[in-house]
Amino acid sequence: MVAMVADPALREAEMRRLMEIRYSIHFHVWDGMAALDFFTKTCDFLGRKFEIRLFEQSAQGHENIFILEKLRS
Repeated sequence: MVAMVADPALREAEMRRLMEIRYSIHFHVWDGMAALDFFTKTCDFLGRKFEIRLFEQSAQGHENIFILEKLRS
């Protein structure tokens, strides 16, 4: 489904319109805990090059905010 358009002909037209304007689609499908696990393991893997200073989730749980601090080498 493209932009919640169910009709195949309209969906095709909307897809082409979005491609013509080079519409940027960027999203991740991780929940907050999976993203936190990713950053934690990445930090360990890189030898503690950064620190997670803040992790917050929206009340609905649809958005996650991370603040990372690069540590001095």
